[in-house]
Amino acid sequence: MAIDNIKIAEQLKKLQEEMNSLVEAQTRQLKNQAEVVQKIVESYQNLNPTDAISNIEATKNALDQAAEAAKKSGESAGNFENLVKNIRDSVEQQQKLGTQSSKTMKILAGFVSITGMLDGFADGLKFSYNALKIFSSGAMTVIESLGQMAIAVISFPFKILQGLIDFAGSGGDNSLRQALEDIRKEFGDLSKSSSAAIIQMSRQMKGELANTGLSVYRIFGNLAERLKTIAEYAKNIGPLFAVLAGQFVKNSEAVGAYFKGLGLTEEGQRAVSSRAMALGQDITEVTRQLANYSVQLADEFGLSAKEVSRDVGNMMNDFENFGGMAPQILTQISVYARRLGVEVKGLLGVIDQFDNFENAARSAAQLTQAFGLQLDALELLKAQDPAERTEMLRKSFFAAGRSIENMTRQERALLQQQTGLEASALDLVFAAKNQG
Repeated sequence: MAIDNIKIAEQLKKLQEEMNSLVEAQTRQLKNQAEVVQKIVESYQNLNPTDAISNIEATKNALDQAAEAAKKSGESAGNFENLVKNIRDSVEQQQKLGTQSSKTMKILAGFVSITGMLDGFADGLKFSYNALKIFSSGAMTVIESLGQMAIAVISFPFKILQGLIDFAGSGGDNSLRQALEDIRKEFGDLSKSSSAAIIQMSRQMKGELANTGLSVYRIFGNLAERLKTIAEYAKNIGPLFAVLAGQFVKNSEAVGAYFKGLGLTEEGQRAVSSRAMALGQDITEVTRQLANYSVQLADEFGLSAKEVSRDVGNMMNDFENFGGMAPQILTQISVYARRLGVEVKGLLGVIDQFDNFENAARSAAQLTQAFGLQLDALELLKAQDPAERTEMLRKSFFAAGRSIENMTRQERALLQQQTGLEASALDLVFAAKNQG
């Protein structure tokens, strides 16, 4: 009896060593998952359906042997048997697909590029930390997970997206699944229109961000975070996103870089898109001009390019007052206002005040009578932007030797009324320190 127990113990030890070898092999496979998946997809693209089926059959046979070994060890045979059954079913499914292999690859290209897939799976598994967690709860979980992934990619291409969502939910981090679900709720079917464009944009953004020297991951995070950010852009832009989806997808990294770098508000993002649509320009051209002028003028006057570009985006959204003005003019207005220390909206009153000849003539006469300002009502009327009109008023005010610091409350009220400037901007516009 003692001898039998020793033999049994030796056999158990041998089986345990075999299981350990299997675990180690799966660990190596997990660490090299990117390379494995790359080879799978590349080989699949180069094979005809018959060859693909033969390869899957070979995989099935190998797993049959592995399942048999697992049965002998008395552990987790059920997992292997289920996995083999799934793969056997997948072979039959692939045979039914037949000549639809080319369609399969189009769907693969659309939803499961290597980069996009690794973004989702790498974030869920983290390749090392979560892999150890999985091993701690049972080595077969890893084998089963890899098998499920292979089945999702190779065998059921028409359910690829659902497979990604399911795997994201069972493989660890739920952020990818949640991001996709949020997109579906907001924009509808994930394979159509805005939803599809958001997914494609997020998936295309990889490596270096639009030749900026910055990584996509550093600026936009992982795939789930990119999906969330792009979805926010789409929501801010509104119906125009679907109309311009082709442009957004074609220039996904450039658009993302400009929107992020320019610091555009929700209104600014919508306005820039509207401007591109109205002028028949590519959105990247509109944002490129905005970035160019903002950076140049901001640097020249020691201002923040992001703050200037944010002003311009908001002005673009004000179609009533700035609808026909070019980005260069809008940038100049922003820089002018910021140099005086006022917000652009503080200058808007001069637009209504001098936008018709009757009002311009009346206000010019009142300012001349009360403060000695020499103003040309016709020139004020011709000036198209608030910065130009405000500067005319300032020059005439200082030329008359006036000082707002010495004015009475009544005089300040009259000056505000006849210039149209906001009370908060009045002191800064006519401050002696801003005279130069």
